[in-house]
Amino acid sequence: MPRCALLFVLVRAAAIPLLLACLLIPSACLAWRFRVMPHLGATGDDQLYLAAARSLAEGQGYRQWNLSGEPYQTKYPVLYPWLLSRIWTAAPAFPANLPALMLAGLCSLRIWRPYG
Repeated sequence: MPRCALLFVLVRAAAIPLLLACLLIPSACLAWRFRVMPHLGATGDDQLYLAAARSLAEGQGYRQWNLSGEPYQTKYPVLYPWLLSRIWTAAPAFPANLPALMLAGLCSLRIWRPYG
């Protein structure tokens, strides 16, 4: 293989990871800027998931403790709140456990996104 062709292959192999890293920089800056999670509760679904996760973690069943009468949660399936409840059990201090809960949400989005 000529030296020029080898150099082209090496530059091309290094260009793809470099391009991907450059494309991720805006996302990383956005994630760093909003790392305190001011968007929690903006849509309403996330607070219902967290309320159900807390209820499961505290052994109260799959309920909405934040609503009057603490009704059973019948709107959402139990798998995602159950995952969050495992994290809530490991780190029960509410504002301090938000980064771990949000990380679980991001990881589950990567797993379930191709199927939904």
